[in-house]
Amino acid sequence: MAISILTNLPALNATNNLDTVTDAYNKSLQRLSTGQRITSVSDDPSGAARVSGLTVQVSAIGQAKQNVQNANSIINVAEGGLNEVNNLLVRLRELSVAAASEEIAPGERDSIALEGNSILSEIDRLAQATKFFGHPLLNGEGKPMEFQVGPNNSEFDRVTFTGGMNATTSGLGVSSLNLYSPDDALGSMDDIDQALQKVRGMRSQTGAFSARLNSIENSLNASGEGVMHALSLTRDTDYAKESTQSLALDVRRRSLIAVLSHANLDGQAALKLLGGS
Repeated sequence: MAISILTNLPALNATNNLDTVTDAYNKSLQRLSTGQRITSVSDDPSGAARVSGLTVQVSAIGQAKQNVQNANSIINVAEGGLNEVNNLLVRLRELSVAAASEEIAPGERDSIALEGNSILSEIDRLAQATKFFGHPLLNGEGKPMEFQVGPNNSEFDRVTFTGGMNATTSGLGVSSLNLYSPDDALGSMDDIDQALQKVRGMRSQTGAFSARLNSIENSLNASGEGVMHALSLTRDTDYAKESTQSLALDVRRRSLIAVLSHANLDGQAALKLLGGS
């Protein structure tokens, strides 16, 4: 076998192989340390593009879910106001029954009537004060609200709450109610019953919309889970597979270092032929 000091082909070959294996080993360590299978676009161009698209989808679904929760907060505020209006009307109904009896003393009747008027004032105050970030919900001035509840620009990714609920005393038909006489008290019972029916209708409206939002949120959770699974399969490192590969590459790297060390002995053999030590 020829011995040359100008070109050590075995050493060059070992060096090239060592560089290739070392690059692969370092890349494997990078995947293990970052937890990402694709650490640069060159690793998998189509996979990197897919990861980018899936990441955008995950972010959009997360924001849509936040929008749904915000919408539910608005509905909960309206429902809380309606619940209190309902309680006030129930108390007003009790007072009308009490005031309908003839045997009540004038002073007691005045007290009942004053409480009734106070309740009517509180209903109006509550209807005007129930707002969400300045948006009126119960005074009849609320406009329809559209919510983006999906990740895409589609009519099916938006829902609208019609609003326009009017829980004021005029909207409920009890603004002129008074309990100063038995006849007035008897006449007020039907008006209060109709007002309670209107409030039940409004609460049904908020309840139905809230149930719809809950269904949408469940659907978004399922969609988000599916997209995250696809993203994980494309982006994340398979540690079982990668650690095995990393170990194999390390063994090859160490072997090539030994081979390179042995190949470099040819130069020493040439020196011995020339009488070197």
